[in-house]
Amino acid sequence: MAAADPHSLWADVLNMASQTVNAIEKSRAGLLKQVQEIHDSLMRRELALHNGYEINTQGDAFEIAFHNIESAVRFCMKVQMELLTRDWTKRVLALPTCAQEYDSNGLLRFAGPRIRMGIHLAKKGTFKKRLNSLTHHVQFEGPGYLFAEEFGDSGHGGQIVMSGIAFQAGSRPGALTPGLAVYNHIGMFRLSKANEPVSVFE
Repeated sequence: MAAADPHSLWADVLNMASQTVNAIEKSRAGLLKQVQEIHDSLMRRELALHNGYEINTQGDAFEIAFHNIESAVRFCMKVQMELLTRDWTKRVLALPTCAQEYDSNGLLRFAGPRIRMGIHLAKKGTFKKRLNSLTHHVQFEGPGYLFAEEFGDSGHGGQIVMSGIAFQAGSRPGALTPGLAVYNHIGMFRLSKANEPVSVFE
């Protein structure tokens, strides 16, 4: 896994959590380990390929820093596509929150666990990094990090959301490959770690 540059002036912090865990625990607990292992393996494989740095994990939730916006966007899109196209077993697809869903045109929209993803740009001065003397792992703290942590939990299962700050950074010339993704502004929302409504894109 490629670690984030410790001298980086900013980081894209992504936090995700599956909404399937409670349903699996209650209905078919035996599948939890299987789905969790697939999820974690996929996450770590793709974050290494996209030069992400695993800040922290809590259960099935990952917090990841990236060198730039494009790496974060490509990572999110790849993980969602891998989950959608994976050959899930019938037992997994039988779970209510893992069932296949199709849109009005008959195209497959969801299959397998629904993972929510959030991308936020924590600007210089809004977060600090320090090296844990015991684990030698880079840790993040500060209001920018705390906001990113909350923002990562703000989406729905299967959704990728991006803060207005991250969207503006991605809109700069050369920041994102043209045509990489289609973005829609879904509104202004209040979060406890923000003093004013936050602009959100998906």
